[in-house]
Amino acid sequence: METIKLLWLSGILMVGAVPVDAEATTSITKAQSEETASLLEIINESHHQDVEDDQVSLAESFLNTLSEEQRETVEYELTEENAATWSNVPATYENRNGMALGDLSEESMKAALKLMKASLCEEGYETLTEIMKADAFQHTEFNDETLGPGLYFIAILGPPSEKEPWMVQFSGHHLAKNLVFNGEEAGATPQFTGVEPREFSLWDNMTYRPSDERMNSVDAMLHSLDHEQLEDAEMEETFDDVVVGPGEDGNYPETVGIAYADLDKKQQTLVQNAIKAWVNDAPEEARNELLNDYFSEDALQNTHIAWSGSPNVEDRGAYVRIDGPRVWIELTSLEGESHPDNPHYHTIWRDKVADYGGLFVQ
Repeated sequence: METIKLLWLSGILMVGAVPVDAEATTSITKAQSEETASLLEIINESHHQDVEDDQVSLAESFLNTLSEEQRETVEYELTEENAATWSNVPATYENRNGMALGDLSEESMKAALKLMKASLCEEGYETLTEIMKADAFQHTEFNDETLGPGLYFIAILGPPSEKEPWMVQFSGHHLAKNLVFNGEEAGATPQFTGVEPREFSLWDNMTYRPSDERMNSVDAMLHSLDHEQLEDAEMEETFDDVVVGPGEDGNYPETVGIAYADLDKKQQTLVQNAIKAWVNDAPEEARNELLNDYFSEDALQNTHIAWSGSPNVEDRGAYVRIDGPRVWIELTSLEGESHPDNPHYHTIWRDKVADYGGLFVQ
């Protein structure tokens, strides 16, 4: 483990435009656990590795790195109950399927990340890893032992197959990826993404803002509305979190807000951009199919946007919703949990037809 630590320090000293002095680096490293530092090194390395194998081969390769006992913890039947077992709260074995990355060997960690990289587009994998890094920041900055990149869980539901449905779940604090292969519908939902704080820096001299594309697109959409349109889009009810989050499959409230059809061309483009900010994380084939459906003339004419609390997404209590015949997106701004001054955001993307690959949609 000491070798990994020294390699990590070497990477720190070489990366970035601004040099880090040795005393500051040593202080940061002492505050950070060796497990977290080594796992972040593995995550960074994974971005530079080519992935050529298909998801079935990669899933089988991952499973083959596990002991018999570990496989029993990672593998599940593909049932509605198992598929719906995911959350965005700090992860434990009581609220997650699968095994935590921190309990895997280095070989198994690398195999798990390789599978996830192959299952997402580049943007989606970047979102996943940067949310993990946000937890590394909170683990270090606030000594929060309930958070960290080792506390993200991976599970495989159903035997990996070229023809039959199977599923990969990857989830942890502020993240849930539910990816079904060979489902009834192409999709990548339910997908939960969140972050706290909005901006943070690690000891690699990099500044991360994993929610920026989502935040900025929603902000531009709302700020394009004039006073009358804002009034039409406002909801009377206030919200302290997303509505159709974990455990709320299919519980969509009544459509409210201003209709896409009542917006001008520029505003309509901004609505589409906001939807893309979530859908662009999906694998390319699924992304193109979903956007074609979401952006069909009939679907757009029946899409609404709404807000509550504040039209400024950075304000605490701000809540925004995009509701179409299929697409459902929510974003909410919350008080920081690790520190009251931390910007803290939750988002959910669902598909009323294609959640869980359409296998369990009534």
